[in-house]
Amino acid sequence: MNRECSNDGAARIHQPPKLSLMLFLLIKIATFCSSSLSVT
Repeated sequence: MNRECSNDGAARIHQPPKLSLMLFLLIKIATFCSSSLSVT
């Protein structure tokens, strides 16, 4: 089960570069929002 999940995850990561880019942007936005919230 674990091997299948890891292989599936790797396949998903290799499939579309847009998905990883969107994830990266989402993380950046989330960190920015959290930092701005902690400041205020």
